[in-house]
Amino acid sequence: LAEAGLFLGLPWAAYDAILNVTLLVISLLLVRLVLQQREAVADFLRASPLGPDEVPDQTRLMLRGARDRLAEIWHVLVILWLVASWVVWALALENGFQRLLWGTVLTLLVVGLAKALDEGFIRLTDHLLNPSPDLAKRWPGLPSRAATYVPPVRAGVSVLLGLAVLVLLLETWGLHSLDWFARGTLGNRLVETLFNILCTLVLGLVIWEVANSSIQLRLSRLSRDSHAARSARVRTLLPMLRTVIGVFILVFVVLNALSQLGVNVAPLLAGAGVVGLAIGFGSQTLVKDIITGVFLLLEDAVAVGDSVNVGGKGGVVEHLSIRSIKLRDGDGSIHIVPFSTVTTVTNSTRDFAFAMADVLVSYETNTDEAGAAIKAIVAEMRTEPRFERAIRDEFDFWGVDNLGQVGVLLRGRVRTEPTQRWPVQRELLRRVKRKFEELGIDIPHQPLGPLERSSKGKAEAPG
Repeated sequence: LAEAGLFLGLPWAAYDAILNVTLLVISLLLVRLVLQQREAVADFLRASPLGPDEVPDQTRLMLRGARDRLAEIWHVLVILWLVASWVVWALALENGFQRLLWGTVLTLLVVGLAKALDEGFIRLTDHLLNPSPDLAKRWPGLPSRAATYVPPVRAGVSVLLGLAVLVLLLETWGLHSLDWFARGTLGNRLVETLFNILCTLVLGLVIWEVANSSIQLRLSRLSRDSHAARSARVRTLLPMLRTVIGVFILVFVVLNALSQLGVNVAPLLAGAGVVGLAIGFGSQTLVKDIITGVFLLLEDAVAVGDSVNVGGKGGVVEHLSIRSIKLRDGDGSIHIVPFSTVTTVTNSTRDFAFAMADVLVSYETNTDEAGAAIKAIVAEMRTEPRFERAIRDEFDFWGVDNLGQVGVLLRGRVRTEPTQRWPVQRELLRRVKRKFEELGIDIPHQPLGPLERSSKGKAEAPG
């Protein structure tokens, strides 16, 4: 019809208009046909269902996913291509169809390559961030730590791939997007800055994870360590070391990021120094507590479970912090002693201890027989399961230690485990009293008068 009109003298503008409208109608009919056959073609493109016992490998799963994704969007791609073809025809672009075909092919290649890279990186992260059972056994906290980085790493890589695909597609369709990142341009400086910040962040995370994993491994090994004192000391120091490392890495990353963004960090450092100096002057006691506590822990002077006397207070160490020590007294009272007040530490449960035996006998008693009886008692106790590990050596009888007005004082000692000194001593004295009663050995004592008994009873009465 258009050709006939042109032969009969139809203007070229009307001729072009008739052709454009005709092609538009044809394109719309094709779009309608695509929409009508959308589900049928999608069913053809979708991967067939898996059998009940069929387990595909990773490559096959990736291909199946690509086919299912193409089945969902194929009609959109075809419609966009039809619209682009009509625009090229209507505008009479030079080499329009050739550029459209070439752009379409390159677009498919870029998108396909990006999809393959994304799937490959997902498989790579699954391999690298899911440690083997042997590695997980050697580093107990590694699987959980690695799992925390999987979502952000995948999201970051997907964003970077998406941006790269966008830039390449714009370049493919003639928008010269690569010129935006030429040397000296704003895009080039922005990419360099972001890359340097990203490298600094990755380096900081690697250092943090190595330090944190090493500390966590050390702490997990300490749970199986039989040396409770050493374990408690290191358990106190390692978290502090982890905090210091974390703060140092955070400050380094933040300052480097600000420097890459063009911020002058010298005034910030000077201001931080002034603030730190002011805080130091205002918290001298706290600083003294921390410094003294660090040296006490490094010297292994005290540990959890030790029986100590510090700052005029005695008891069993229940907790150690960086600035104070918590003691449990014999009556259940809690003493919290700041390290700044500690000048002397007396530790009664370190390495070994001695259960002392001070026994008073009458002047008529044969001291050699009394000493032999005490030795026999200790020898008997060492054969019992309750004390065979608590008592290390035989009884060391020193002999007569004092000649008093009431009787003769015999003294000796037995080496015990550090925490078994008092149980062994109490049981030893109990058995000595019973044994001496059996042997007829007199233990002299000074009886209390009526007034003393009355006073003692009132003092011990409840309420």
